[in-house]
Amino acid sequence: MYALGMSASSASPNTKDRRPDRTVLCRSHFPAFPHTRRGKSGQQSAKKVWMNILELPQDTSTGEYHGKFLAGHNFRNYYKNHLNCRVDIYGVWGDMDELMCAPYVLISSPEKVNVDKCIMYVEHRIRDQEDQKGVSRSGGRRVLRGESRHSADM
Repeated sequence: MYALGMSASSASPNTKDRRPDRTVLCRSHFPAFPHTRRGKSGQQSAKKVWMNILELPQDTSTGEYHGKFLAGHNFRNYYKNHLNCRVDIYGVWGDMDELMCAPYVLISSPEKVNVDKCIMYVEHRIRDQEDQKGVSRSGGRRVLRGESRHSADM
């Protein structure tokens, strides 16, 4: 899914960020607040927002993906009120045999800096879960700003 977003012609306009996991600008896929505005006709039209995704860790022995821990009430309030982001977790509820892709976290906001801050926050929560539960992500840990690849894998 991320590769599809990156293929958009204006995925990262006017930025010098060319990392493969960068935050991208795209049309919001949500028809309701907070990423919509009303046009002159009164109809809602989706506006462009910044988005990024994070892979969720998986327990290789059971095949279970870990992501429900990110959906707690306190976390959701923090995402919305302090980081000004919408955080949606996909693929951790329901039948795993019906998934079209590996479960992930989608982070979106009208401001790129908010998404980047939220990525750091959620990445650290996922790393804590990996360390506590002994789970991992097939793509490995994301390298955050200021980290080297070696320190992210530790």
